[in-house]
Amino acid sequence: MSTLLHSGTWPLAADTPTIPFGYYVYLLFRGDVVVYVGRSTDPRARFRRHGKSGKQFDSWSARAVLSGEQMRLEQYLIDLLSPEYNRETAVTYR
Repeated sequence: MSTLLHSGTWPLAADTPTIPFGYYVYLLFRGDVVVYVGRSTDPRARFRRHGKSGKQFDSWSARAVLSGEQMRLEQYLIDLLSPEYNRETAVTYR
């Protein structure tokens, strides 16, 4: 049975377990501050793209969700937390 919550450090360690395919909402952290909220079916690939794009973060957490909840939960967390990098690309999914 796979876990619904995954977390780790950035950059990804060689022994970071794979994350099964599914729908995820994820948080990127710098220290204990959430700097980005996103959604993906392949969080590890998204983390790599965020790292290459210059986003500064040192850890992450990804939560498996139902596909229909993905956009609503992402938007809820963005509204609640107002992460630094989400403010730069404000998009609303309501």
